[in-house]
Amino acid sequence: MCFFFRVAYPAEYRKAKFFLRISGFKSATVRIEVYDQNFDKTGAERLAFERPVSFSSGKLLVGFGVNDVIEPALKIINELIYGGRAEAVLLAEPDVVNALSTLPKNSAGCDYKIGARPSCVFSSVDVKAVQNFIVEVAVTPHGAFTEVQVVFRYLCPSLVNKGGKFVKMEGIPRFMYDVKPDVRSRWSLDRLLEVEGHLKWVNCCKGWSWYGESSKYVGISGLTPIGCLAVEQDNGLLLRDWHIAVEEVEDIEGSNRSVDDSFNQIAEKIAKSINSISTLLMKKATRAVLYALKEHTRIEGKQIKSLYTFQEEALEEGLKALLTGEHKVIVLTTRTAGGKTLAFLLPLLIWIAYKRIAGGECGVKALLFYPTKALANDQANLILKLVWHLNHQPEAPEILELKKPISLGILHGQSPYREQQHEHEEEVRLTCPLCGSRLVLAWNKEDGFFKERILCKNSSCELSQLSLSWMLEEILKVSREAIYSDPPDILISTPDIINARLVGTAMRAREDPASLAILGMSSYYCADCGTVFCTRKRKCPTCGATDIRGHGKLSHPEVIVIDEGHLLRGAFGAQASHLVTRLEQAIRAINGLDASWRPVYFMSSATLSNPEDVACGLIASEKSCIRVIRCKTSEHRSRTRRVHIFLMPKAYTPMATTSRALEALYSEEPSAVKLSAPLLKELLSRRGSEFKGGNPGCIVFVNTLAEANELIGRLRSIIGSGVCIDGHSTDYDRDRAMKEDMFTRGEIDILVATRGLEVGVDYSRARIGVIYGMPFFLSDYTQRIGRIGRNVPSIIIDVFMPDKPIDHFYYTNWLLLCDNYLRSSHIQATEAYLINRSNPETVRRSGKRAVIDYLSLKSGHLMEQSLLNKAVSDEVERLIDPKMVVSYVCSALKVHEGEELGILVQSVEELLDEIKRGMKEQARLEQVIGNIGGLTWLWSLRTAEKEVEYRFPLPRQQPRRRELSYAFRHCVPGQVISYREAFYVIDMVSAEQLHRGEGS
Repeated sequence: MCFFFRVAYPAEYRKAKFFLRISGFKSATVRIEVYDQNFDKTGAERLAFERPVSFSSGKLLVGFGVNDVIEPALKIINELIYGGRAEAVLLAEPDVVNALSTLPKNSAGCDYKIGARPSCVFSSVDVKAVQNFIVEVAVTPHGAFTEVQVVFRYLCPSLVNKGGKFVKMEGIPRFMYDVKPDVRSRWSLDRLLEVEGHLKWVNCCKGWSWYGESSKYVGISGLTPIGCLAVEQDNGLLLRDWHIAVEEVEDIEGSNRSVDDSFNQIAEKIAKSINSISTLLMKKATRAVLYALKEHTRIEGKQIKSLYTFQEEALEEGLKALLTGEHKVIVLTTRTAGGKTLAFLLPLLIWIAYKRIAGGECGVKALLFYPTKALANDQANLILKLVWHLNHQPEAPEILELKKPISLGILHGQSPYREQQHEHEEEVRLTCPLCGSRLVLAWNKEDGFFKERILCKNSSCELSQLSLSWMLEEILKVSREAIYSDPPDILISTPDIINARLVGTAMRAREDPASLAILGMSSYYCADCGTVFCTRKRKCPTCGATDIRGHGKLSHPEVIVIDEGHLLRGAFGAQASHLVTRLEQAIRAINGLDASWRPVYFMSSATLSNPEDVACGLIASEKSCIRVIRCKTSEHRSRTRRVHIFLMPKAYTPMATTSRALEALYSEEPSAVKLSAPLLKELLSRRGSEFKGGNPGCIVFVNTLAEANELIGRLRSIIGSGVCIDGHSTDYDRDRAMKEDMFTRGEIDILVATRGLEVGVDYSRARIGVIYGMPFFLSDYTQRIGRIGRNVPSIIIDVFMPDKPIDHFYYTNWLLLCDNYLRSSHIQATEAYLINRSNPETVRRSGKRAVIDYLSLKSGHLMEQSLLNKAVSDEVERLIDPKMVVSYVCSALKVHEGEELGILVQSVEELLDEIKRGMKEQARLEQVIGNIGGLTWLWSLRTAEKEVEYRFPLPRQQPRRRELSYAFRHCVPGQVISYREAFYVIDMVSAEQLHRGEGS
């Protein structure tokens, strides 16, 4: 056993080693060694004390320290735990006591105070604090094997005077203080630091394993380390309260073929197997995408020589499904930063290029779902660069020969409107495909609206000049009007915004239902400002222009990509699964497709434990339609390593521990090493060489908003002013994108984030990660560490919470966190989940959403017309016939029998009854739907509950939205809550109405 203990204020230590050698069942040798402050140097002074002992009962207690403390403690433990049968040995010799004591003065020659609190202290010259501990040994034979139990029990420090007499005091001497006692200047005395226990054996074999008897359990079994980590080491076991482990990030198996051969041979094979495919056009499309890929990697300073084998497989399977139109669900599973995006993007781009060369219609062909806006923005960057080089091929312009370039649109909740006020240039969350500088939106004020121009921020770049910037504006669409008036070939979006467009009529959204041009609906638009309408207008209500045009024939999405599919679980997953089938039904209804038509799906994740089952539930497909493609790891030695530092704070709070750890990495003079000038010099030298004089990027992942807000304040108070620390959570709402940009540019050094950043986002400068408290799911942990050090060495500091059971589980099973094989096996064995499409509340909500979908599609042209007109009211009455609506809704949700059918029919009929009543009171159908109470919650897919709002007394701040059940537990007048690093007291709780359940 090895540990450190403080002997002088503020940071002077001794190192103690305790040895126990057991021989047979009845004899042992105990030895203690205590080293002075030079414990890490050769020739350090030490005390060594050794004694042989015997214990005929198989039970032994050995106490070290002050006789007045150890003797009664031995007696109590012996009686209560061992029934008085243990042999008790007391080692309280003067040399042992002095070695375990504090010093009268520190190395600077200054005395200090020792006590329980500032008002109850003694001078270090008059008394000394002695550490006291007991070692318990129990040896029990069990036939062929022997059980040995060893407990190291730390008691507390106690005071003795110069004469060695025990000094009584109120409380325990827990702290050291400066000469002037102050809470702010105290240092702990009642904690042993960096405690380690070493167990070694001869003629024995271990009885534990990281795999349980059942293959369904992965984790340590047969060994129960309590309050420590167990590390196997040299035919022995190391027990400690901290550990550093190095994880080798496995390389992915690459193809034996060159990238050119992979593209050409796969394209040729597919063209021969499908009679309807033009071999010439297929070659052109393949050449164009291959050029785009090579050009992109060249500009990025890389060279792509070959694809990964799983990317080859995805390219072939994906292209075959897309070109034949066969419904397939292709599930891609690989580690984080493993090339999933290219795996689905390459077949998708070749297919789109082929369709456009063959004269296909303009419009959305591929819909890419991302669960968060941050991930959507991040992935758009790679896709834009490939699409740009796909269109711009100066060396071979004849390859595509398109009148209109292949285009990309980005649509989510923060996509701008042209009619909004835009006073300044805005940075786009994208970089220039030519020079890597940021792209900006320059807004030109027109008559009644603002028109965007997309330029490169680098004034010397070609894309900042008119000669090429017009092409970038044709390729990239970022405003809503640009997307709806001229739908792009590829649309990056979130499930939330697609749901909002389908049910937008109920929310009186200005662009709906004409915005469904992105699904192939032919609408009208203003040629000047891009505003869309369901019916032709004489002039645009936004800008007054009279040039109103129709879309004509548009294509519709034939492929849907669902990235990071593991996030679609719980209430969000159930409602997102219904959104997927509602979307399919809307596409069929708009474009007159056969009832059997279904698109091709790509689904990807690094942490799906049961991909087939999840895909079946999420997309409502048969298993025969699902093809899982898993990456294979390379046999070559990994070039990338993660260094994991595991910490379970005991002497200090997790917040203080995290703050001091980051202070050591960032501060010019960390308090932890102030007394060690050589160590400080070496630390600063290494940091400067590794990060080229700048600060490394660090992401701190927390589990709650309160933790984020408190930790930001603590870090700012400890780390110097040269380090910028900020937050990223739902409290920051629209500012989150700005903070992500600032972190990418190096303007923010430490970003404290909740789980919104844990998926997919690639921050190349993030080399340090802190996991502040373990997430419940190991898959979430995997995603978080995947954001750090993308394919470069990195440091992960894992801070466990002492009061959380889940943290103790992962602390004990620490190897699950840093061994990829164990980690994957655990996720596979314990984190399987299913999408519950039959949940009554999600069926009820999704049924009402599908009714609004139906009305948007079938009666969009009637929304603004007067219901006083009998022809209009008669047509609406015909459209809302219950049989027709129920038939549509059942197809949209794929519900045709069982209990959920009854729930669905009831919810549909209730909504139709409200619409019929409203038609007698309102003048237009859009007013009827908009005035129905309770439909606003149809907007949210993230919860199946009603929501409440926290409103803070700050200008221009968005309210915080939370589920009603959360508010009942955490929203009481007088309760303190945090918001954006500040703390507030709940002043008032108000509600429109509260419903009392039956029998309550």
